[in-house]
Amino acid sequence: MRLFPLLLCFLLSCSFSGQGLEEEELDIVLPTKERVNKESMIIAHQGAWREAGLLENSLAAFQKALDLDIYGSECDVQQTKDGRFVICHDDTYCGFVISETDYAILSECPLKNGELLPLLGDFLNLLNKDEGRVRLILDLKSCDVAKLLNMIYAYGVLDRVDFLTGNSKIFSRLVKYGLGYKTFFLGGGMTPQSAMKKGLGGIDYSDQVLSTHPEWITEAQALGLKVWVWTVNDAVTIRKYLEQGVFVTTDRPEMALNIEY
Repeated sequence: MRLFPLLLCFLLSCSFSGQGLEEEELDIVLPTKERVNKESMIIAHQGAWREAGLLENSLAAFQKALDLDIYGSECDVQQTKDGRFVICHDDTYCGFVISETDYAILSECPLKNGELLPLLGDFLNLLNKDEGRVRLILDLKSCDVAKLLNMIYAYGVLDRVDFLTGNSKIFSRLVKYGLGYKTFFLGGGMTPQSAMKKGLGGIDYSDQVLSTHPEWITEAQALGLKVWVWTVNDAVTIRKYLEQGVFVTTDRPEMALNIEY
């Protein structure tokens, strides 16, 4: 498939609430399209941690996910006061508000498995060394988008990274940078038609939302959008979604891989 590189160089003057950080300049060449391989539709939620008795959002759990034949491994990204990207679901860690705290302070409180609070760079380094096809899926809570993209590009793994966000400022910037096709709206309050008009690649909704609006699955697919669902851990429901062509985020990727449909 032919690629149309687009040189984007924007200086965004606004900053995200609570960070006091101005947007960096994006100084890299980004593709507007990419070839997507036919891969398993299983996404490991916060890494492949449950079956192996590991810790969610840890380096060990991400490495375990890289060893599986799945589509991707999801993790949560926050940005510290000094601009570091850390892997953490909540906006607080060890009693500190992440966006108001330097990483040096946060790193003094290790995870329960002894790891330091992981940096996104640690995950990107593992992805860079890995020769498989498992993708890293970043759930962006709040961040300097240009700085994030510059970093991912520097590690040479942009083609293996997708983005999730319910933050309109973040997905608008990703679309503006030509990466809307890699960006999925997270939450449930946007129809497939709206997601398409906003230039997104798909939707990522909870089982509850898609059960309430099952028509959104076929509507999204008819529009050329991908549909993802979270977080589903029972075999019957996983099979139901896989049969409908829905990508399933689960805490049990090993089990999900063995489901026939």
